[in-house]
Amino acid sequence: MFEAGNDARQPGLRARLKDQAPLWIIAVLCVLMASHMRLHTTTFPYTPDSASYFEQARTLLTEGAALETPYAPSNEARQPSRLFPVGYPVILASIGLTGIDPRDAALLLTRSAGLLLPILLFVSFRRPLGARNAALMAILSLSSPSTLSYSTLATSDLLSLLLAVATIGIVLNKQSRSWLMLAGVLGGSAYAVRNAQLALLASIAFYYFFLWSTQTKRRREITLNAAAFLLGVSLILLPVLIRNMTLFGAINPYHMAPSTLSAIHNVRTFIQEMAYDLSGVRSLGIVFGWSTTGIALMLLMAAGAAWFLKTSWSHLSTIRKNTIFLCTAYAAIGASVVIAARTRYEWGEMINIRHTLQYTPFLWVAIIGGVSGINTRPHARAAITTLFLFVMGVLHVTYIAAPRDLVLQKAREQGAIAALSNGKDFLCHTEAGTITASNWGYVFRIACDTPTRNIEMDAFECPAHSPGSTRLNPDCEMMTEASIHAANQLSGQSIKIGLFMGRGIDLGSLPLPENHSTRLQQAAFNINRNSTHGLLLSRQAR
Repeated sequence: MFEAGNDARQPGLRARLKDQAPLWIIAVLCVLMASHMRLHTTTFPYTPDSASYFEQARTLLTEGAALETPYAPSNEARQPSRLFPVGYPVILASIGLTGIDPRDAALLLTRSAGLLLPILLFVSFRRPLGARNAALMAILSLSSPSTLSYSTLATSDLLSLLLAVATIGIVLNKQSRSWLMLAGVLGGSAYAVRNAQLALLASIAFYYFFLWSTQTKRRREITLNAAAFLLGVSLILLPVLIRNMTLFGAINPYHMAPSTLSAIHNVRTFIQEMAYDLSGVRSLGIVFGWSTTGIALMLLMAAGAAWFLKTSWSHLSTIRKNTIFLCTAYAAIGASVVIAARTRYEWGEMINIRHTLQYTPFLWVAIIGGVSGINTRPHARAAITTLFLFVMGVLHVTYIAAPRDLVLQKAREQGAIAALSNGKDFLCHTEAGTITASNWGYVFRIACDTPTRNIEMDAFECPAHSPGSTRLNPDCEMMTEASIHAANQLSGQSIKIGLFMGRGIDLGSLPLPENHSTRLQQAAFNINRNSTHGLLLSRQAR
């Protein structure tokens, strides 16, 4: 009797374990993300962009206005930022009301977003994909190079991604107008945190237009849903746009120097980085972006997508169709925004995995939704899906075993820590009327809360020895010329300059030779230090 009862209960137990498996996967993912962020976050997990956000947050708390230090040495005082949206500083300043410094608040936000992301990905896409596929999608999204890298940095990126996932999740799963209004608030907040999330708002507008065009019997309902979302967006967006018009005279004040890269170059670079972020294999990204083989593979993939639309699209559920459409639209519009911005403006860096981070999880949703929805026999479909996910899983595990980006990230952070260690006593304590500047300017703005300008070493080129000559003038040295140029931009103010290894200064460049030291002294500089640890200069107001 006992054995018979046990056998009867066994199928029920197996079914419960099978149903609960995706939940256990998400729980393990949260633990793994927490461990990853704890182990790989260094003592200085900040980027040059962080300096602007933190400074804006600090001035909001102390002066009631979001201000930042001008990038290069000048007599200009702190001013509102054209490049970095005000939403993230407002959030940091709000947390700062509790006494937490903005740089600690930023790290807290990143870690919170990292822990919530696997849960939100699963909850948002469990209904359209199924629990198992949603859990597997979360695994691939969280093990991508971009997520692993930016979950260890105190930046706005992971928070922006979390807001995008929440927005799209509500739009896909909820029909209540109050929920859709909340989605609008979250979407508007995402744009206020990162300018690139214009793509999020545009894709949702396109999604509602798609529904309105294809579901004629529901047009009134769809219009009301879109209006509720728009109302939520306007609660955040209107104050931001009014502020932009008031301060800058433009709805979008973003402005940089003209780009030096062509649209074709940026398209290929984006393809390279997206392929790398999806696969975790850098060489595969290069193949897709820059080789004939890559073009052939993309054409093959396009043919596969066309075949899928022809044979399987009509067999998908409405919720899955809507999900694939919205996620694909968001990724495509987002890619277009990134490529257009990089083609118009000179960022000082190439398109990289930071710019694919916002779209990689949504491409995984579209890909898994499509592969697992192929119209064929159930066993064949399951085999195709399992094989695909197994191959991608192996590639991601290979990346995790040797995370190239984290290694490079730690090397940069070591340079920042060395600069701070060698320059804090000199640059973090200044007198009124003295400007500070460094090739690691952002480090001192973050760590010391001083308005340190940046000296861009790559902006200076030594002239030729003579007209028509290819040999550089031996009397020119970039650190010397950059320091003199920086001091000459000031009028009636003293300057302190700290130059350290990295960010344009190569190993072996320090200490300066005697002839260049003499040139600096002739330009009225005091040389406070000239060693392998750095070049510290000061010059009184003239």
